[in-house]
Parts: sequence; C-alpha cells; structure tokens
Amino acid sequence: MSTQAEIQDILRPYVEQHPDLVLTGRAVILRPVRHLMCGYYLDRTSAPGLVRLFWFAGMTYVPQRSRGFQWAGEPVPRQSNILAADFQECLYATMEAGFTELRKHQDALTGFGINLRMYWDLPPSAEVEGLRCVAEGDLAGADRYLSLHVAGEKRGLEERLAFAGRHCRAGSRAWKREMEIYETIKATLERTMKLLDLVRAGDRPAVANLLREWEARQVEAWKVEKHWISSPFPLETDGSPAV
Repeated sequence: MSTQAEIQDILRPYVEQHPDLVLTGRAVILRPVRHLMCGYYLDRTSAPGLVRLFWFAGMTYVPQRSRGFQWAGEPVPRQSNILAADFQECLYATMEAGFTELRKHQDALTGFGINLRMYWDLPPSAEVEGLRCVAEGDLAGADRYLSLHVAGEKRGLEERLAFAGRHCRAGSRAWKREMEIYETIKATLERTMKLLDLVRAGDRPAVANLLREWEARQVEAWKVEKHWISSPFPLETDGSPAV
C-alpha cells in the first residue's frame, strides 16, 4: 500500500509543470473550479506498490452532503506499479491526454457536464441529467428527470427498510449501519425534493440561490474553496439552455 505522501511525491512534478493544476490530497484538479470539478486521483490498493488512477468530473452543485474529500470516479483501465521503470512516464502521458481534453470544456456545463464520462461508456443518471437541466435553465427537463430520480430514490428507501427488517436484528451493528445509510439518503432526497418544488414553481432566483448554497458547502467540504470561483448559472442569464 502506498502512502499519501508517496502518492503526492509522484504527482507533484507533473503539477509543477502546469500552473492551471493543483495537488490536493491524492488528487490533481483543474482550476479554477466553477460548476464542475475535474481531474485525476491515485487510489491506493492493498497490494505493495500497486495504485489505480481514477478520472473524475463532478458537479459542485449537488444535494449530497460530503463529509470530506471524497471522489466518485471512473477507473482508468489499468493498475500500475509505482516501482515499474516507466510508471511515471505512462501516468503523466495519460493525465496529459485527459487534461488536454478537459481544458476544451472547462467553462461549460454541457459536454462533460452532461455525461461526466471519459473511459467508460455509461449513460448519465436521471439525477445528473436533472441537475444539468436545472443549471442550464431547462426547468421542464429538470422536472422530468428529477421526478424520475425522486421516484427511484423513494423506492430504494422502501427497499432498504424492508431489507433491514428482514435481515438485521433491531439495535444490532448491522441494523444501525443500515439506518444510518437510510437517514443519509432520506436527507439528500428531501433536499432534492425542495429543489424540485422550486423548479415546478418556476422560481428561478430561488433555484439559483439553492444551487449556490449547495456549491459553497461542497467546495468547502472538498477543501478547494480557494480554487473555486462563484459563477452565475445559465439559469440566471436569459433562461435558455447553454449551448
């Protein structure tokens, strides 16, 4: 297992060559951060010397409450051994290709904001599509996608309760863990439903304020506030989706 200090030593020379990149924890992000946070991080493994490179592109305006510097990313299709002679060369080449592509979309909500994918051909979720539509001012699309997401999350909560009731003894460690997850998902769902209510009311200023509130909280939790530029959403301009 590689330590975070070792991983930072691996990444630092590459970051020092690019003034628009910043090293934070195990991640290299493209700055400034606006409505998307994009980059790569190296994940430690249990095997000595082996690491995995992940690509991530995350919306900053999300209802989830992050408790720290957490990433949901796509694994770049290979594991690497930091002791291999060509490790750094291959790592830097992969990151260079990715960041070159990212820079083309840095200021947009569309493009990578729609799919948030680079290495794996998977469709975006209803939540991702709904949040994108909200930010771009497409309230009809936001209503449609967020409604699908909310309905799915409600079903998921019911299934989780049923699972806990069938398989966990009340008060046990497993039951408490299931209930903790249940309450976290429920709280996130309630925040999403608040957004959906504002979308259905057509209250664009209130929607924009809520997105900014989520965004500020998220970048603080991720400890990237100093690299974040609070920017207006297309929602707040002419009300038409971004191109």
